[in-house]
Amino acid sequence: MRSGGWIGIIFLFMLVAGCTGKYDDYLQKGKNSLEHEEYAKAVDYLEQALEEKKTEEAEQLYAEAKGKSQISKLLKEGKDQTNKKQFEEAISIYTSILKEHENKEYLDSILKETQDLLNVTKTKYSENLLTMANTAIKGGEYSYAKKNLSKLLDMDIENSEVKQLLMFCENMINGTKAYNNQEWDEAISLFTVAINTYPDHEKAITMKKEALDSKKSLEIAANMTGSVNKEVETNEVDFEETDVSVNEDQDFQNIPVEDPAKLEFVNIMNSLLDDYWNNVMNQVQGVSSGITSITQLQMDLGNIYRESVNVSVPYPEYQEIMNNWMTCLEETNVYLEVLQGISNGDPSALSQENISVMADYYGKTLDGLNSIQ
Repeated sequence: MRSGGWIGIIFLFMLVAGCTGKYDDYLQKGKNSLEHEEYAKAVDYLEQALEEKKTEEAEQLYAEAKGKSQISKLLKEGKDQTNKKQFEEAISIYTSILKEHENKEYLDSILKETQDLLNVTKTKYSENLLTMANTAIKGGEYSYAKKNLSKLLDMDIENSEVKQLLMFCENMINGTKAYNNQEWDEAISLFTVAINTYPDHEKAITMKKEALDSKKSLEIAANMTGSVNKEVETNEVDFEETDVSVNEDQDFQNIPVEDPAKLEFVNIMNSLLDDYWNNVMNQVQGVSSGITSITQLQMDLGNIYRESVNVSVPYPEYQEIMNNWMTCLEETNVYLEVLQGISNGDPSALSQENISVMADYYGKTLDGLNSIQ
C-alpha cells in the first residue's frame, strides 16, 4: 500500500510538471508573437496556455492579444478605404476604434498607431476636399463646392481660408439667383463681395459686368420710354391745335405745325422709331415678352432700314436727324451681327453686349424730332 501511494504521488507530480511545461511553452510563444505583432498567433497560443492553467498573467496577455488582433484587422480595412479615397469611411473606422478601446493601457501602442492614422487620413481628406472645392469653383459649380467646404469646416472650424471660400460660394449662388431674377442692384452687390474674396475669378467679374450693363441698359430704356411718351403727348397737342399764329420773321426751326411736308416727315419718322422700339429695342433689352430669334430681329431691322431709306427729307435742316437715325440703324445691325456670331443664334445672348452707341443715336434722333415740333 505504501509503495502504491508513492507511485500515485509521483505520477501526479509528473502530470502537473507536464502541464506546467506546456503552459510555460504556450505562454512564451504567445509573448513572442505579441512582440512580433503576430496577434492572431498570440491569441491561439494564449488560449492554449489558459487551457493548461488559468493565471492572471495569461489572462491579461490574452486580452491584449485579442484586442490588438481585432484592431489590427480594422486598421487594415481603414488603410484600404484610405487608399480608395474613401476618407469618411476610414475616419469612421479609426474613430470607433479609439472610442471603443479608450483607457486600455495595454493597448497604448496600437491605439497610438490608430490615432496617427486618423490624423494622416484627416489631413488627406482635407486636402482632397479643398482640391475638389477649388475645382468646382473654377467650373462654376458653387453648390458642390459649398458642400465640400462645409465638410471641411466641420473638421476645422477655425479655418479662415475655408470660411472665405464658403462665403464666396454663397455670394455667387445668391448673386446668380438675383441675376436670373433681373435684380441687378442685388446681383451687383453680391458679385462685388465675391470678387473681394476671389479677385481673379473670371465668372464673378463677367457676371458683375453683365449685371452693370443690364442695369445701365434698363436705365437707358426707361429714359427712352419717357422721351417717347413725352413726344407722343407733344404730338397730340400740336396736331390738335389749329390756332397757331405764324410770324413772317420766324426762322426755319419755327415752321408752323400745319406745314404738310413737316407733318409727313415727323409722322413717318415717329412711326419708324416706334417700330424700332417695339420690334428691336424691347427685344434687345429683354423687356418684351416672348423673346424672338436674332435672325428675326435682323429681318425686322432690315424692313425698318428699307423704309427709312425711302423717307423724303423736306428741308436741309432735317438731314442731321436722318443721318443720326441711319447711324442708329447701322450700329444696331452691327450689334446684331456680333450677337449672331457669339451666340450662334441663341437669343439668351441678348442684352449681353453694350448697346450705348445705338441708344445714343436713337436719342439724338428723338431730340432732333422734338426740336422741330
